[in-house]
Amino acid sequence: MSEIEIQKPTEMTLGERILLARFEASALRSEKLSQERLGVLVSRELSKGAPVTAATVSRWESGDTVPSIATLAAVARVCGVDPGWLAFGAESAAPSPRRGKRQLADQPPEREDPRRETHEQDVQFWLRRQQRIHQVRLAKLNTELKDAYRASPSVARASKIRDLTVGLDHLDRWLDQVKQAAETSMRIARDGEPRRLPNEILRENTGEAAE
Repeated sequence: MSEIEIQKPTEMTLGERILLARFEASALRSEKLSQERLGVLVSRELSKGAPVTAATVSRWESGDTVPSIATLAAVARVCGVDPGWLAFGAESAAPSPRRGKRQLADQPPEREDPRRETHEQDVQFWLRRQQRIHQVRLAKLNTELKDAYRASPSVARASKIRDLTVGLDHLDRWLDQVKQAAETSMRIARDGEPRRLPNEILRENTGEAAE
């Protein structure tokens, strides 16, 4: 895939911030933080109100409904992100795990290792960068695909659409591989083995390094 100039990302919607927080939390947890699991954990964080379900989380992400400030605070605690960033998109609050965040009830407390914490922060920074690159590439491919569909019917148009569809599929698989490399890098560090950079793991698994 050709190089694409990285532009400053546009302001994310609330749903996109929730999705990004859930995505990044999954990379830092041993379990997959699915919509259903997020609903269970947020319900546990709330002091009152109806349980939060996977369907509710889906409606947040699609923009059909907007959670209350109290619910957003619970989401922020579960995902380990800054509540201000999640609720309002404040630029001063980056979506990254906070120091000394409260442990979930079903997680045993653990002693913090400064070296491991630094490694996880570096890996998460790398992961966020790769997601921004993914967003830029995805937007470009979608624009090209729309232009191709508007073009006059021709063999060249059909070939272009096929190539762009393949590119979109490759981009989605690439993001999954990036996430897997980040998870592997942090799992190795947690197990006390010599640290490995996620880019190194990605290159080993796919033969292609990230930017």
